[in-house]
Amino acid sequence: MNKNFITGLFTVLSFSVISAQLFAAPLTLKEARQLALESSVEMQTAILSSRDAQLSESAVKYTLFPDLSVSSSQKISSYKSSAYLDPDASTLSAGASLSQPVWDGGIFSLDNKLAGAATEAADAETESVRLSVLSQCDTLFFAYLEAIAQEESAGADRNASDALLEESEVRLESGAISRAAYLEVRSTVAARNAAYYQAKGTRLQAGNDLASFLNLRGLPEISEEFSPQYQNAAASLADFNQQEASALEAKLITAAVQPDVLIGTIQTRQAALSAELDMRQYSPQVNLSLSSSLSSVAGGELTPGSSLSLSGSLGLTRWDRSVVKKQGNIPVHTAELNAREAERQADISIRSAWYTLLSSAGTVVSSTAAEEYAGELYSEMKEMYDLSAVGFSDLKDAEAAWIEARNSSVAAQYDFLNSLSQLTYATGRGDDAFLFQILGLSFLKEQG
Repeated sequence: MNKNFITGLFTVLSFSVISAQLFAAPLTLKEARQLALESSVEMQTAILSSRDAQLSESAVKYTLFPDLSVSSSQKISSYKSSAYLDPDASTLSAGASLSQPVWDGGIFSLDNKLAGAATEAADAETESVRLSVLSQCDTLFFAYLEAIAQEESAGADRNASDALLEESEVRLESGAISRAAYLEVRSTVAARNAAYYQAKGTRLQAGNDLASFLNLRGLPEISEEFSPQYQNAAASLADFNQQEASALEAKLITAAVQPDVLIGTIQTRQAALSAELDMRQYSPQVNLSLSSSLSSVAGGELTPGSSLSLSGSLGLTRWDRSVVKKQGNIPVHTAELNAREAERQADISIRSAWYTLLSSAGTVVSSTAAEEYAGELYSEMKEMYDLSAVGFSDLKDAEAAWIEARNSSVAAQYDFLNSLSQLTYATGRGDDAFLFQILGLSFLKEQG
């Protein structure tokens, strides 16, 4: 993972609740993503862990530096057979020593590699958390957009039913419809009101969920449209045959850089390094020491002294060496199994996200067509109803079919947008432009 990203985010560790009034313009998806990263405790914790790993890696390098120490002492002896101190029997000394490992059996090198691997793992874990936070943000964002659209549609239905009620009251007074037909209209109006308040409640809950996730006191105005370019993208994806879909699936898996897979690879390397480090206890070690001192007895002249020593050690107890080696191999094999499983799960998640996107693309195309046909049918039935050619029951059935088709179309549109995002995160890229290029949808702009 790019350390510049972690360093940049580390500067925003201190965050507070953000007021909705800070946004003069509607909140975009891109801005929501940034807010999500800044306000996520999980994200900030991961950044701190990554920073701690970086500092630990730096600390390991200092172990190769010389070890310098100083000391001083003063000893005063007492008179013989007396409790009184004898100043003439005092000894004053001071010294300094320098110790430098010459050969540690390769332990420093392995410690350094392990610390570097720990930093890489922490960075990869931070990236994994980042993608998870962004994934949740997109899901909540699109859910809120869908709820807004559904509320607007329900409001339009309620207004239309109110207008129809006024028309029915005129018809009832003129004797054009029976009271039973009029009551059926009133029942429909009540149902449309109930549907509107239900949609409003859903919108409020979805807005609260997003505001809470972004750490906002209140949600600012938010606006994203399902533009024609996404409609074209859905049509393009829905038109893929099985061979084309399989080829793109393989392409996505090959181009994926999932953090969890990287973590599995790093952990395998860490296990191998730890196993090798355990075996280095049987290697010889050489240490160079230099010491210098000054001493004075009874206030006399200072007497200098110095020494240079080169020492080596080699443990001869090797009875358990084969056992230690076998024990060290167990974590390595375990890490390899986990790494393979992480890779398998990564492939599964990409395939699942890809199939979901293809399915949602087809749903967008079919639901859009269903909404169009149902709308035309309702318009024709309304004209026939105005001419008293059909009864209200026929008009109500046509309207219900149109409302259902329209709601399904709205849901499909935002499900498609979310599916695009989820596939992006499943590949570990977190980059819309990358996905659009892979899928041949370069005409799309980055979401948000």
